[in-house]
Amino acid sequence: MKKINVIDLDNTLIKFDSFKIFTIKFLKKGDFLLGFLILLRKIRILTLEEFKRKVILRCRKKRNYNKFIREFADYIMENINQEIFLKINLISDENTINILASASPSDYVNLVAEKLGWESISTLVTVEKFFHNYGEKKVLNLLREYPREKFFYNYAISDSISDLELLKLFNNYELVS
Repeated sequence: MKKINVIDLDNTLIKFDSFKIFTIKFLKKGDFLLGFLILLRKIRILTLEEFKRKVILRCRKKRNYNKFIREFADYIMENINQEIFLKINLISDENTINILASASPSDYVNLVAEKLGWESISTLVTVEKFFHNYGEKKVLNLLREYPREKFFYNYAISDSISDLELLKLFNNYELVS
């Protein structure tokens, strides 16, 4: 039976909120509609889910989006918390699947996971639907993709209390600050 380790991306494997940086980088490119979306989110007219969906769909329309996403994934790789990364490597072996789990969009989370040689579960955005990989949905997504009958839930690490139910599924877990 393969064992799995689940590693949260934002404020765990990296020391910042990647979606916030992603949005700011696009805002700096002169997309002032993003500024308006940020304002609507700040005053709670948009939910977090609505905000993420609108931002991702808007950014995907930009010229050179794929190039931007690749460069952004490289930026994340340059900023990996080496202490956490080393810990994951020490508890991993040839029977381990490391899974990068994030509420951030699959557009760049999947690229980061690929660069690490890991798998990923993340927020999926299409024109028709939005699956926010957050809280209980993250738990359900993990259980669907990696059923407990087929995998040993070895280790999980996250900074977010919203991941506590996910963390408790594992033999060992850490809630870091």
